[in-house]
Amino acid sequence: MRQALHGHLTGAQRALRSAGLTTGSQIIDADEPVPAIVDLLADDPAAIVVVGSHGRTGVARMLIGSVTMDLIERSPVPLLIAPTS
Repeated sequence: MRQALHGHLTGAQRALRSAGLTTGSQIIDADEPVPAIVDLLADDPAAIVVVGSHGRTGVARMLIGSVTMDLIERSPVPLLIAPTS
């Protein structure tokens, strides 16, 4: 899975760079991803962060929690929330 993610990120970065944008990517593999992302951004700020969202609602969101919602509340930089499907 990590290799597939890396391949997807590489392709997206290539497209953005060809449009003249500066990009970077980081795969966060942590039990608590939000603090890890916030810490990373404190050390290496970005202009914007793109975050995937599964779009869970209702009971599923309450039971599982929402990394994206937590990140929205804690991120020191703007976020672009992209649906993963």
